[in-house]
Amino acid sequence: MNNFYVISYNDEILRGLKVFKKSNYYLVEPIRNYNLNELIGKKVVLIDYSSPFYFAKDKFSKAPTDILLYQIREKINPLSIFSRSPYIVFKVIEETLTDVDLTFLAIDPLNLKRNLNFLLSKGIRVIEHYHFVSAIGALSCALSTSPILSVFVSENYFFILITEGEDIVYLRIFNADDFSSITSSNVETGILSTLDYYHRFSDRHIEGYIAYGPKRDLVPKLGGIIPLDPYWPSLRGADNEFLLNHPEFYGVLFCPKEFDLLPDIYKFCNTHFARARKVVILCLCLSLFNFSVWTSLNRKVEYISSSIHKLESTINKNIAEIDAKYPKNLNNFKKFLLLSQVYSRQIRVDWLLEWLAINLPAYVEVNKLVVEDSDSSLISSRTNTRRVITNAVKGLLSSSSKIIDLSLSATGSPKKTQSLFYKVLGLLQVNFDIKHSKFVYDLSRKKGFFYFTLAPCAGGK
Repeated sequence: MNNFYVISYNDEILRGLKVFKKSNYYLVEPIRNYNLNELIGKKVVLIDYSSPFYFAKDKFSKAPTDILLYQIREKINPLSIFSRSPYIVFKVIEETLTDVDLTFLAIDPLNLKRNLNFLLSKGIRVIEHYHFVSAIGALSCALSTSPILSVFVSENYFFILITEGEDIVYLRIFNADDFSSITSSNVETGILSTLDYYHRFSDRHIEGYIAYGPKRDLVPKLGGIIPLDPYWPSLRGADNEFLLNHPEFYGVLFCPKEFDLLPDIYKFCNTHFARARKVVILCLCLSLFNFSVWTSLNRKVEYISSSIHKLESTINKNIAEIDAKYPKNLNNFKKFLLLSQVYSRQIRVDWLLEWLAINLPAYVEVNKLVVEDSDSSLISSRTNTRRVITNAVKGLLSSSSKIIDLSLSATGSPKKTQSLFYKVLGLLQVNFDIKHSKFVYDLSRKKGFFYFTLAPCAGGK
């Protein structure tokens, strides 16, 4: 919590202060009245003044939380304070193998939830909820860890509490009904009876006392106990008069989390709401980043697209100008391009014939070379291969067919002739698509025959 509000809601009046949490202190604004619109969506620590309530310190048998709550209820029920099962929070002070010392607070649940539900229904985020007695006790604990006496006096009641370390160890409440009126004498009587009770059960000495509340001037000077200077180093910006009149607004800043009265479901929602809020913020940042990247790229795309359109317009304009000035030359150039494209798609029979004449081993003969759909064919022996091929070149070059049947032969053993077959096949694959290849060996003639069906590679050779 970097900043939040401490608020009380009584008689339809929202009263409180704004708190800024720093690294090692709290900076507070003056107490004032608020309206609902100022607090909608804000983080609020709510102060509760529900009555009746019961606060005590006691020892119980060590047990799980549910059993401890049952033991506390069994302790409270004979007192007939509540008309229904109370809502209970507690803090463990000390525990042994068999026992546990607790301070606990019990409150009527109906009164507790009334203000909480109202504020939540208005869109106010209540993140913590403390009873005002717990808050005043926590403020005294923050003042001194030694045993001290705190007295809160208002027009209708006063109460006395004793704190040790970080805990309230004793609380006693006196209502105006117990006296004809609340006077300094009544307050003194209550203090003396409280001290007497404390000293009967504790061997510790009260180090000092502090008075709170709008009627704190009714607290008399106590012999043997020094008044404490109301100074809290971790509180800044607080006016002492407001602080002593309304100590609960400042005490909630020091309250132990164990005395948070928020039901578990609200605590769960607050925890997950904070996590969800971080995820939403992260997603929003990523979305903004993606949008900025998309915007930047879109601008570049639009610029490039515009540049391309301009360049296309310029080229088309230049072509039109050239076409207008040199129509005859341009037409001849177009014919040349068309013929080049047709030529590049033709089978290079001349290249094949030249390759066969130059690269075939001496013992490999060309038996047959046929360009499909052409009448040109040749059959020869090795002795007249070059002459026959040369005479056939002119006719073959004029063909536009795209399939060539080639038949070769070689004299020798099966192994030798098959090796020559694969060698010729590898050389042909470099320059042609091999549609079909076949090796046949004639044992009677001791010759191997190579049959190939060729087609030009994509793009021509």
